[in-house]
Amino acid sequence: MNKQFNTIVGSYVNEDEDIYLIIEQDKVEEAVKDLIRIGLDNVKGYATPEQLQEFSEKGGELFTTETIDFEKAEEYLATGEANLLDVRKKSEFDEGHHPEAMNIAHTRLLERLDEVPNDKPIMVHCKSGARASAASAMLERADYAVKYIDDMVEPWLEKNNWTTAEAN
Repeated sequence: MNKQFNTIVGSYVNEDEDIYLIIEQDKVEEAVKDLIRIGLDNVKGYATPEQLQEFSEKGGELFTTETIDFEKAEEYLATGEANLLDVRKKSEFDEGHHPEAMNIAHTRLLERLDEVPNDKPIMVHCKSGARASAASAMLERADYAVKYIDDMVEPWLEKNNWTTAEAN
């Protein structure tokens, strides 16, 4: 529940989908109001992070996403084991990106899902990891094999000299 909440939910959830929130108890009312404001009023329930943890501790199965850094991403790219998806805005992508990266902004991902290759796992990254986290979850919901890159992109781009000049 942050300033990106409405943007991400509005980009990834269709109006007829059921919505279940994992959220702190004191944020539920605010979240529901925010969703209604953007036309998403199909909230069916919620659980707190603590309740989710308790569910897991009692043997409930939770889905986990493989989390990697850019060093590991390079290994996968070198062996051709995965594709790379950069979910930053085009303007950010144009400032520097990996030569093998495909770019689809996280807010456009659902409408452009058919462009995302599914022949092998897709590694998802953004600037700091926040947008990539949401995009990874949405892709997994659409049955993609995902490797979430939880790492800062700028040091990686600088280290490899993938600046504006090399990117264009």
